[in-house]
Amino acid sequence: YSWFPLRIIDLTSVTYDSLSFISTTKESELPTIFKHMRGSSAGVRRNNDYWFVTHMVYYETPRIYIHLLVKMSLDFKIIGTTVPFCFDEKRIEYCLGILADEEDVFRLSYSVNDGCSKEIRIPYEWITTNLIQL
Repeated sequence: YSWFPLRIIDLTSVTYDSLSFISTTKESELPTIFKHMRGSSAGVRRNNDYWFVTHMVYYETPRIYIHLLVKMSLDFKIIGTTVPFCFDEKRIEYCLGILADEEDVFRLSYSVNDGCSKEIRIPYEWITTNLIQL
């Protein structure tokens, strides 16, 4: 639901006017980089971890979106993030989809400049090589 503070909600108990947080990690318990994270994909489970895509925005003209993959334990504790990256080049790129397939590849779907849909396949080997443990 949010990255800073990190808030996880229980969707089974959501009503029109309330959210039930099942977990809230205080801002003081998170690395400062999470203060700048926005948006995200839904989480995907790979083995005994959850993975999310998030981004940071630099308000230039045009805006620049920089992405990170976030690795979390099954009890929603942050394990690490990848180094920041762009999909194609520095511009508006918005990612909503993440799949972990049987080929040890993450498949991410994203749009470019709010007008063109693309997919990228990132080998799990690249992700583990570029993961910063937190």
